[in-house]
Amino acid sequence: MRDRIVTTAIISFDEDICNEIYKSLCYSTHVNLIIIKNKDQQFLYTYRCKVIDINEGSDYEIIANYKRLIEENNLELLFIASSIINKEIILLANHLDINIANGSSFKCYEKDSQDNLINDITRKFLIEYLNETNNLRLELEEIISIVTKDVTKYSQLGTVEAKKIVFDCFRDRHGNTILVTPIFYFSDSLERIFYNGIDDAIDSIIHFVNKLGDRFGFRGPWSFDINFDQDAIGYDYLKEIKFLPAHTGWIFHRAKGINIPLLCVQDFLDRDIQIMPLIDSNKLMWSAEMELFIDIEYSVIFIDLDETVIIENEKVPIVLDLLKKAKSDSKIIILLTRHKKNIISTLEKSFIDVGIFNKVIHVLESEKKSDKIKLESENINGKMIFIDNEFPERRDVSNNCNIPVFDVNGIDFILQ
Repeated sequence: MRDRIVTTAIISFDEDICNEIYKSLCYSTHVNLIIIKNKDQQFLYTYRCKVIDINEGSDYEIIANYKRLIEENNLELLFIASSIINKEIILLANHLDINIANGSSFKCYEKDSQDNLINDITRKFLIEYLNETNNLRLELEEIISIVTKDVTKYSQLGTVEAKKIVFDCFRDRHGNTILVTPIFYFSDSLERIFYNGIDDAIDSIIHFVNKLGDRFGFRGPWSFDINFDQDAIGYDYLKEIKFLPAHTGWIFHRAKGINIPLLCVQDFLDRDIQIMPLIDSNKLMWSAEMELFIDIEYSVIFIDLDETVIIENEKVPIVLDLLKKAKSDSKIIILLTRHKKNIISTLEKSFIDVGIFNKVIHVLESEKKSDKIKLESENINGKMIFIDNEFPERRDVSNNCNIPVFDVNGIDFILQ
C-alpha cells in the first residue's frame, strides 16, 4: 500500500528559503507540493509543484485569501519561507487553522505599544530561569568555550573571529531533541563554518536546548543565537531565539543527508524520526560564489531506479543531467534496482536510453544492495558513490560499503 501523501504548501516571503524548501520536498512521493507567492516574486521551478499567486490587501483580506487557498487545495501542512518574523507572519500563525511545520513557536512574539514585534516572552523566561538557577551563565560560557576552541582551524580564511553561533535544533513529537548543530558566522566574511566537534559540550547544550524547548513547547525546527559579547551578563549571552532557521542551515543539513523539511512531514505524520548524517562535514565546501558543494571524487555511480531515476513514470531531470555528465566524463554507471516490472520496458516508457548504464543489476527483496556493490567492486577500480531515495538503502550501503551515499535531493551538491 502506498504511503499517505501530505498536501503541503510553502508561503514564500523569501525566494532563497522558498527555493531551499522546494528542493528538499519536490522529489518526495510523500508530498503534494504547492508554492504560494506574491505575484511580483520570481519562482523558476515547475517540476512536481503547483504555483499560486496571491494578492495583497488588508489583514482581513490576506487571512481570508489564505484560508480560501487552504480549503480549496485541502492543505494539511504549511511552511513559511522567511528569514524574519514580521507582523504578517504572526498574523498567519495565529489565525490559520493549519499545522505550520516551522512555526510552532511564532506565538512567543508579542507587540509593544508602537505595534513593533518583540520577543518579550523569551526574555521573561530567561530572567525567570536566571533567578531559578545560577547555572545559566556557566552553561552558556561552557558551551561557548568548548565549541569555539580551535574553531579557526576549520576556517578557510585562517585566523578570524566568529561573530556568533547559531544552533540549529529539531524536536520531535515526543519532545526529544534529535538535532543540535552549531553554525559559525564570521564577522569579516560571509563564510559559515559547520562544526560537529561538540561531544565535550553536548550535555550542556542538550540541557539548555531542552529547557528552552520545554518552556515554549517547540516542535520541529528552530534555532537560537549566542553572541560573543564578553561584557554580557547572564541572559544577555542569548542574543535572540529564531523560530525560523536561516536557510543556510537547512542547505548544510541537506548536503549531509538530513532533510529538515521532509523530517517535518514525517513528524507531522506522527512517525518516529531517526537522524543519521551520511556525508562528512569536512567534505562540504563553499565556492567563490558562496554556493555549497560536496568535494568528492568518484568514477563509479551505483543508482536506484524507482523514485530516483524515475518518479511517477517520468524521468527526473536533475538525475538525467548527472548521468549524462557522468557518461561524457567516461564514468561507470550501474543501475541497481528492485524494480518489479520489466526494467528495460520501464526505461523505454520513460524515454531513457538503457545504453546510458554500463550495467543493470536486479536486486531481490531478500538481498542487500550493499552486498551487490561489494561483489561488483571486486571487478571495478575507482571511487564509488551510491544514489537512492530510500533511507534504509542508503544507511545499509553507507554502513557496509563505506562510500558516499545521496538522496535525489542531494544531487545538486555534486553536479558542479
